[in-house]
Amino acid sequence: MKIYNVILHTRNDCYKRASTWTDTVLTTTDKESAYNAAANAWLENYTERFDEDYAPELQTIQSVIEEHGDGESIHEVFDLNKWEIYNPEFINQPTFEVSVEAESLNSELCALNNILVREIVEFPIEE
Repeated sequence: MKIYNVILHTRNDCYKRASTWTDTVLTTTDKESAYNAAANAWLENYTERFDEDYAPELQTIQSVIEEHGDGESIHEVFDLNKWEIYNPEFINQPTFEVSVEAESLNSELCALNNILVREIVEFPIEE
């Protein structure tokens, strides 16, 4: 089983005080939910700024939404174009980014470690 972590990175593009904020948007075992959450984060941020800025990538984004319309495709088009959309001036990273990290779930971490439980229960208590 896999666990999907959706992580939002926001960066302040300042040559004197560059900074980064990282937030976990969602952690889930459902791949579709993870990509939907990622796509929603991209879309929310993008719609807040495209009124102000000329958006040459808008046609590509519109095409992907019209053709596919699923979260994974929308996330992918933003991820591939993040350097153009969120072009930094002073830092070497996009100013906004959403990542979906898939990790295999280690079943041993999810099961109770009976050896440790037994060790604690059997530990002698001095009176």
